[in-house]
This record gives sequence, C-alpha cells and structure tokens, in this order.
Amino acid sequence: MKPLRAALPLVLLLAACGRAPAPPAPGEALYRRELCTGCHGAGGEGTWMGPPLRGLAEHWEPESLAEFLLDPGAAVGRDPRLAKLMRAYPNPMVGTRSLGVEERRLLANWLLGL
Repeated sequence: MKPLRAALPLVLLLAACGRAPAPPAPGEALYRRELCTGCHGAGGEGTWMGPPLRGLAEHWEPESLAEFLLDPGAAVGRDPRLAKLMRAYPNPMVGTRSLGVEERRLLANWLLGL
C-alpha cells in the first residue's frame, strides 16, 4: 500500500499537466497588464516601491477607488492619509488613463477583494 500512496502525488501532477491554468479574473488581468505588479507585488502584497493593496475596502468604495486610479495625484492633494502614504515610497503612482471607465471599475473591484 505504501508504494501506491507514494505514487499519488506523481499521478496527480501528470494528470494536471494537460490542463491549462485558469485565466485570471478580468481585474487581475488588468492589474498585470498595467504593470501594477512592479510596485505593488504580484498579489498586492506591496514592495519597497509601493504599498500593499490588501485591505483597501477599509478606506475605499468601488467608485472612489476607480476615480483614484484615473488620477492618483489629484486624490493625494485632497487626502492627508494618502499624501503621507505616498511620501513613504520612492515613485509617485501613475494614473491608469489608458483604461476606460468600466476597466477601472473592474480593477477597483478586484483590488477591493484582495
């Protein structure tokens, strides 16, 4: 019975080889396409370049976050909490002007779910 138990991980691995990985959620795909991973990490964990993105729902609603994503600099000027946070990282966040309204909403909703 022990050889069978030892072979089970190998069998499962071989069975999974023919399967394509599930495509990312639309918001996650936008996060990766817009290169947010470079500063905020692959899973929003944060890096020395940008803050973690987990727990954003504590401070944001979907519409306000989508608006922030368009022009972060404008929001920083109106919000002392954001201004302090931005000073802690070397590069200012760039806006997602290349995204349409619906794409920013998808990205914001995905970020709020981290």
